[in-house]
Amino acid sequence: MRSVLAVAVAAVGVLGWEVFSKSAAIRQQEQRIQDLTAALADKSKQRALSEQTECAASATRFLVSRGWKPDLGSDYENHFNSRLNKCFVLVSGYLLKEDFRTLDLYDAVEGRHYATYIGHNICSPTITRNLSTVIRNCSDVSTGHG
Repeated sequence: MRSVLAVAVAAVGVLGWEVFSKSAAIRQQEQRIQDLTAALADKSKQRALSEQTECAASATRFLVSRGWKPDLGSDYENHFNSRLNKCFVLVSGYLLKEDFRTLDLYDAVEGRHYATYIGHNICSPTITRNLSTVIRNCSDVSTGHG
């Protein structure tokens, strides 16, 4: 009977040690996962910053290559879209006297023109992919004549 009890105590001890060592291994693996996740997040942030920086440089090169110069009433914004892996530049112009606004959206790397917005604040805007006609005044918009 004592030998059975001794074997049972030894078995419980061995099982206890196994549980303890497995728990320690799991804790180490969880810590390693947390460390790797933090490193990946930091690397992702660095990559995003690098992509935005490269996009800003691409936008500047794009505008310079087309002779664009900032002046009163004109501006641009660039944005890197990580989902599409594209760098966009939005060029805007505004004529205060005529209350006339234009926006043009481009791919800063490929130079592709995506869209144009033309409008006045006092009438409906026109958005087109390929501008074929220019709206001369608000009556053209409201009457449908151009």
